[in-house]
Amino acid sequence: MRCTFQIGKGSYNEQVELGTVEGMDVYTITFDGLGSSPTLQYNPNHADSNYVFKVNNTDNLKFKDIRFKNTGATYGGIFLLEVRTENFSLDNCELEGVANAANTPVAAANRHILFSCNDCDSLLIENCEFSAGADGINTGGTVLYIRNNEFSENTRTAIDLTSADGIEVTENLILGSSGTFSAVLFGDHPFQINRNQIINSTGNCNYGIRTFSFDAGLAASPSQIWNNEISVQSTSGSGGAMAVAVDNVQVYHNSINVSGNNSAYTALDNYFMTNGWVARNNLIVNNNGYCLSLSSFNSPAVFPDNDYNIYYSSAANPFKVDVSAGSTSYANLAAFQGATSVDANSLFIDPQFADDQQLLVMNAAAKDGATLLADLNNDILNRARPNVNRDHGCYEFDGKGWLGAIDDDWNNPGNWSDNAVPNASAKVFVSPRVNNPRINAAVEVEEFMMHRNANLTILPGAGLKVNTLLSSSGTIVLQTDATGKYGQLIQSSVQGKPTLTQMALLEAPDPSVRWFHLGVPMRTKIADLANSGTHIVAGRAGASIYAWDATAGNWVTPSDTGAYIEPGQGYAIAAGENASGKFLVNAFPGIISYQGELASATALKTESLGYTNVPGFNSYVSAITDGWNLLANPYHAVYDMKDQTLPGSYKTIYVWNGSSYKQYNAQLDVGDSQARFLAPMQGFFIRTDSQSQSFSFDPAKRMVSTGSLSLKTQSLATFSLQVSGGSQAQKDNCYFVIHPQAGAQFEEAYDAVKLKNATDHLNLYSLTNSENLAINSLNIKDLMQGVGLGFSAPEDSVFSISLQVNSGFPYQVFLRDEMLNIDHRLDRQDYPFSHLESNIEGRFFLYLRANEMGQAEMGMNEIFWTLKDGSVLFANLPEEALTFRVMNVQGQEIYYSEKEGGTSEHSLSPQTSNSYDFLIVKIEELGRSFKVILN
Repeated sequence: MRCTFQIGKGSYNEQVELGTVEGMDVYTITFDGLGSSPTLQYNPNHADSNYVFKVNNTDNLKFKDIRFKNTGATYGGIFLLEVRTENFSLDNCELEGVANAANTPVAAANRHILFSCNDCDSLLIENCEFSAGADGINTGGTVLYIRNNEFSENTRTAIDLTSADGIEVTENLILGSSGTFSAVLFGDHPFQINRNQIINSTGNCNYGIRTFSFDAGLAASPSQIWNNEISVQSTSGSGGAMAVAVDNVQVYHNSINVSGNNSAYTALDNYFMTNGWVARNNLIVNNNGYCLSLSSFNSPAVFPDNDYNIYYSSAANPFKVDVSAGSTSYANLAAFQGATSVDANSLFIDPQFADDQQLLVMNAAAKDGATLLADLNNDILNRARPNVNRDHGCYEFDGKGWLGAIDDDWNNPGNWSDNAVPNASAKVFVSPRVNNPRINAAVEVEEFMMHRNANLTILPGAGLKVNTLLSSSGTIVLQTDATGKYGQLIQSSVQGKPTLTQMALLEAPDPSVRWFHLGVPMRTKIADLANSGTHIVAGRAGASIYAWDATAGNWVTPSDTGAYIEPGQGYAIAAGENASGKFLVNAFPGIISYQGELASATALKTESLGYTNVPGFNSYVSAITDGWNLLANPYHAVYDMKDQTLPGSYKTIYVWNGSSYKQYNAQLDVGDSQARFLAPMQGFFIRTDSQSQSFSFDPAKRMVSTGSLSLKTQSLATFSLQVSGGSQAQKDNCYFVIHPQAGAQFEEAYDAVKLKNATDHLNLYSLTNSENLAINSLNIKDLMQGVGLGFSAPEDSVFSISLQVNSGFPYQVFLRDEMLNIDHRLDRQDYPFSHLESNIEGRFFLYLRANEMGQAEMGMNEIFWTLKDGSVLFANLPEEALTFRVMNVQGQEIYYSEKEGGTSEHSLSPQTSNSYDFLIVKIEELGRSFKVILN
């Protein structure tokens, strides 16, 4: 059974103690921050109260999405679990101390331990952050799982498992001056220490991973130390980057790099325990100390099973052996091999790391030589290793490195380690250089890895597509420019926590209206958005950021600036505001930027939709009711809405561009490019027609646009009218589709309603019964009969209507001005006219007529006809006699004619009038019917 306490947004200055809870043996008690990361903070002032949250004799507890902070400088504890605690978990929590000199006391009374427990049974800590303490985690117990956490600025030990049995420490990132994981193991449970990164480049590290045992464990179930990356600095002392005193353990595929010039320091140290130790495929470098130290106090000496490793050091004696008779150092691998009979197939060679903290091998002579280990088929990034030619160390990397030797141009071959620009199958690594890379075109790679201190800039109109894995904790910047082009990124799986800055140009055609529909491509705090230099105000009436509440049917402003904006959700944002309702008139065009952690994008992202009224807000209103939802492109690349699955009957999206709505019908591929191709962060409205419908963003529909966005080629059955003019040079479009199944009434699957704006803008729209349409789909008969147009203008001025068609459009397009009684051929030239500030629902009338070539109702590849002087001339007919019957649209025969044999042409002159839009001609001997459209 479960009991959940939901914690609202905000900060709480409290010290909490949780005692025995009745029924705790039955209930799992959860404290849930609901994704908003509320903060519980306190300043302890006494050794007896050195905690922010204390658990005393309570089991079955779970804490999720909560931030805990110690604000004191003397007593730095945060979580304290007293007595034995069972079934305790922390998930996606932050534990933050205070970074200062007082973090180093060794006395337990005031040590800055962020999480402390003497004895835990079934402890799970995952997806958490620990920062600025002496110890991150200090606990003992049985069955301890510590997974996917980040530790930084912990001055003593990141993870100290003082007396533990059955531990799993996997996929943790340990940064800062201590960089230490320590475990004292007992009992017979095997342990796992796999896929951890320990990076300490500035301090003096005594140990990276240190384990020693009070019990030998089980030979049948060996423990694992696999795929760990340790890059530490040691300037004094005699510790070890990996110091292991445990029987029955497999030390496989670890990468160790030691800097700091300490000749007494050891990269891999095996001491005391040697039974059942197997070390394979490790990559071990120490700049001026021991690569390997082995201990054996048996008589005669029995050394651990080491082989197929790579070592390198500039020290005079990189190998050491401790036996009962004393310690001996060896100047080279051959001498060491002769003294110990181990490492027979190991090598002594410089791996030429791409970076001294991210240990990728660039020396071809140090690659592909590892032996096959059947139990270990993935690397530290969980990528599959090949069955042959595996790499030593934790990375399986067959790629190229960024050197930046010439300039910052990604496409300059001289900037790459192999003097070749990466292609779509390349695996690349970017390390910090004097010249950080800049991408200025569309680039595609298989894998992309970047060091945490490196930077990548993607220029406007350019893009990077990563097909499989993007691994980084560095910084990626997607720029924009004054033309509205965007830097774009298409990622799949993401490892690490890369920081990404997404920029966008906001340009308001009307300087008095600054509302934009935007979203975020990564989870972002509103406070971070408000501080992005755009003068955005949140959390009060008249604020400049609003969400559309699809349940209540109104606009709401977030009350808590600490709340998060989620990808996929749209918001109305008045950018450029410096006071409520007042705008920086000269601020646009301007650039807005979001910053956050890049996330994976490999699966459909589904948004649940509400069913409410259309918004009515400041600069736009509508009389259309029910079912409106505001969403936004959740990706860092352009999203193509063509063939997008939309809920219910409505197939059109509505994009507010700062002055008007742009419509696009995803089913018919008809509409405006500003609506079809959604830029990163672009918001849009969709309409549902029932409860419980949803919208799914498909990452496969992302694309990199290298130029300005425009409509792709449409079919010949699509055209639009564009009106333009006035003192502000405004424009508006109305689209038409010739669709055989479309009727003259409004049809949700084919047509789009015109959302007319309350502010003064041009509007041109089609009139169908009582609906005003922006996209009107009709069959050819209805278009020949004609359709009315509505037009509204914001001022007394001169305007023009033009026809937008693809080449080869097979119809004459007429525009009738009912006010002036003029019929004008739009397919020949634009139509200029004057108009007063007003709205006239029926000033214009649109109709089509055929060009000189007729239209076949059925396929006619070999027979052609033309219309001339009221006659129908058929050519390329077979020379035998044929019978022609001509019917009107009702199927009534109005003309009969016969062609004699021996001629290949025949002319029909039916007695017709202008009341016929088209005739049906049946050639009986050929068994075909043709629809002939009259001029």
